[in-house]
Amino acid sequence: MSKILAGYRFIFNSSDIKNENDKTIIKEGLTEEEANLFAEISEYIQGGTYLELRSSTPEWRIKKEHERLYDILQKHSNLFSTEKMKSFKDDVGLIIDYISENMLGYSYDENFDMRTLNSYSIEYVPQEIIIEDVTHSFIKNKI
Repeated sequence: MSKILAGYRFIFNSSDIKNENDKTIIKEGLTEEEANLFAEISEYIQGGTYLELRSSTPEWRIKKEHERLYDILQKHSNLFSTEKMKSFKDDVGLIIDYISENMLGYSYDENFDMRTLNSYSIEYVPQEIIIEDVTHSFIKNKI
C-alpha cells in the first residue's frame, strides 16, 4: 500500500547541463508556504539559471547567484531554523545542496555541481489518497 499525501505537490523534471540524464523528483504534502518557496526558486532557476561551482566561474557571479537565492530563502525563513538560515547565508554550497536534494537531484556522478530545471508543475491534492497494490489478486499460479 502506498499513499499520496494531502496538500500541494510539486513535480520537478531536471537534467544535467547537457540536457541528458532526465530525473523527476516529486515532493508532496507541502504547505502553501513550502509550495511558494519551491515556486519562487523554480522560477528563478528554470531555463538555465543555475550556479556552477567550478574554478572557472567568476567570483562575482557566484556572489550574485548566492545573494539572489539567499533572498528567496530569507522571504520564507520561517520554514527554517535560525541556524539553518545562518548556514545558508554563510555558504552558497548549502543552498545548492538544499536545491539539489529537494528539487533537482544530485549530479556528482555527472561531473556537474548542479542540474538544470527543465520544467515543473504544481498540483493540489485535497485529501490523502491510498493506493492499494492488488497484484497478488491477479496471479493465479505462482511458479
